Amino acid sequence: MPNSKDRFQNQLLTALREKDRSEVAPFLTHVLLRTGTVLAEPYTSLKYLYFPHDSMVSMVSVVAEGTSVEIAMVGPEGLVGATALLQRESIPYRIVVQVPGGASRIELKNLKRLFDEHVRLRHLICGYLHALVAQVAQSAVWQ
Repeated sequence: MPNSKDRFQNQLLTALREKDRSEVAPFLTHVLLRTGTVLAEPYTSLKYLYFPHDSMVSMVSVVAEGTSVEIAMVGPEGLVGATALLQRESIPYRIVVQVPGGASRIELKNLKRLFDEHVRLRHLICGYLHALVAQVAQSAVWQ
């Protein structure tokens, strides 16, 4: 029988200990993401977060005049909408699929509960968020 780790192509999910992965797995649904699909708009409540497998998703900042700029890309290394776990149910940017492919989707309320209950999961996601903030900061330097 294959290891349950084999089912996950997302690096955050793969990095979880087997115990934590078994707690998260029942809440995950595999979905196909299509290019151009908007997964979230700025400041609207999120229902789902996504762990991309072979897809790539843009985080896009939209200003009042309607112009926008990509602030980050999330792929198999990350979690789309992760900042919503930090006591907010919305995010300040648009999320758009750039490269189609699979992802594991989880309801925000379920991941929030798991995030609060499982220290290792929380540390893993916070470490990812630290890296994401560093990426966004570095891209701002080059603008």
